[in-house]
Amino acid sequence: ILTAALTQLERARGVITSGILWIFWSVSVLASVIPLYTKIYLKEYEDQRFPTIIFFIYFTFLVVQFLLSSFAEKVGRQGYVNLGPETSPEVTASFPSRLSFWWMNKIVFTAYRHDLKEDDVFELHPRDKGQRVVPQFGNAWDAELKQARKKTM
Repeated sequence: ILTAALTQLERARGVITSGILWIFWSVSVLASVIPLYTKIYLKEYEDQRFPTIIFFIYFTFLVVQFLLSSFAEKVGRQGYVNLGPETSPEVTASFPSRLSFWWMNKIVFTAYRHDLKEDDVFELHPRDKGQRVVPQFGNAWDAELKQARKKTM
């Protein structure tokens, strides 16, 4: 229930893939590997069939959920094509792709094949554009100027 609520909350915020949920599912799978190995090694499936089968089903669902959380959801609507410049692949990348910078492969391979042109380079991530960064820089600059003036006086 908590993961479903967290997924809906992040969708409302515009998050395509959840790092928190990916970490949760990966830790859950890793924590279940030892009991799985123990059940197989001790051959618990011979004596306690029902609990072992239930655990195998549970483990299968954990692995499936982990794999599903490793992929990002599609953002665009079917039948619509973006006519503007290509957006940054980081915007639509999954959490594991962001961790490993896998989203950069397209531009790296393009640069390997031939020199990059302006059309080959994608737009900046919205958080890196000047419209967002310049006001933050201006506020930080003003705060530093105030501190410097206080020290000199």
